[in-house]
Amino acid sequence: MVMAYVQLNAGNIVVALEYLEEVLSTPSYYSTDYVELDPLWEPARDHPRYKEIIAKYEGITF
Repeated sequence: MVMAYVQLNAGNIVVALEYLEEVLSTPSYYSTDYVELDPLWEPARDHPRYKEIIAKYEGITF
């Protein structure tokens, strides 16, 4: 998730979303609930890919 945050803060939303999908697709502490509550993801919330990723992994727990 660190790389996703770095890319997000650098303004590379598309790259950050690639890292986000990688994180959500593997067993970890992070979930869509966590991401939705995390204010650091605010710049990406309106991006269509962000919405797709959240919808794809919503409700999945490892």
